[in-house]
Amino acid sequence: MTDLTEPAETVDDRAPRCAECDRCGELRENISSGSPSWDSIPTLATVADLMNFPNLTAETPDQHIGDLDGVLAKYHFEDRVPCSLKGRHPHERGVVLKALCGMTLCMGPNCGKKSIVGFADIWRQVSRVEQFERDQGYLARWPAFFEKFTAPIRIQLDLREAWRTALFKDARPLYDRLSRADGSTTIDVNGQVETLSGLVLFNKHVRAEDLKSELTNFVREYAANPPNDGTSAARLARLAGKANRLAQDAEGWLQETESFANARNIALCLHAAKLNDAKVEMNNAGSLIVQVGNGTRIELKAATHVAPVTDLDR
Repeated sequence: MTDLTEPAETVDDRAPRCAECDRCGELRENISSGSPSWDSIPTLATVADLMNFPNLTAETPDQHIGDLDGVLAKYHFEDRVPCSLKGRHPHERGVVLKALCGMTLCMGPNCGKKSIVGFADIWRQVSRVEQFERDQGYLARWPAFFEKFTAPIRIQLDLREAWRTALFKDARPLYDRLSRADGSTTIDVNGQVETLSGLVLFNKHVRAEDLKSELTNFVREYAANPPNDGTSAARLARLAGKANRLAQDAEGWLQETESFANARNIALCLHAAKLNDAKVEMNNAGSLIVQVGNGTRIELKAATHVAPVTDLDR
């Protein structure tokens, strides 16, 4: 998650002031700057784009005045770059700004707040725009993400139904115990205590059907009224926040339930259900095959898992 902390206005009064900025500031008096069209302000893709930016000043020791109307570009690189201000301190995220004097400067939040009068307002708005763009990007990826998500959820629900209807039809007390367990439980195997894990799959209080319905309803609502260029930042943030919560809930449920489908866990369940004649093997596709002595055969398909939520950077 990107740090959106807004810098306080702490201009270094010891720095010499730019006389031309002061003169322009006096001429403007109480006239406020215009509001830029953020669609026309580029996000620089590479460090080279910044270093080759037209008329970029390498370094100035002076304190300057800036406003929103002077924002020329923004950037967020993996590599650190030097700013144009006193000390040329390295940073990863910043803006290219045309000061009132006409000088083109690049800066990150720390140097900007020390050497640019008016920088706090500039950075606050830049942060809001960047969050809006991140939310747009996150939501744009959501429908495709949902399609990949529902398949493993269905696989896990089929697995639960298979256990309920086939394996535990003669071991209902065990199934009831699993459905009440909080993630794991212990069973006795020949006098030795063993732990069964991944039991969120059976937990009656964690209803995957409801989670799947929430996911489906969200996608339907999103498709019926998708965000556009006129969508407010507040609505976009609410949508992205809800999508992120649903993704985390689904991801957490899948991670816990998929931990149940391993040979040891299944063998313990079969033992507890007194189905000791059952066999468990894995086929070439990575699916677990449970063969019960009465002829019941269940294939526990290997779920093709989606990317973790952390890959969906919001």
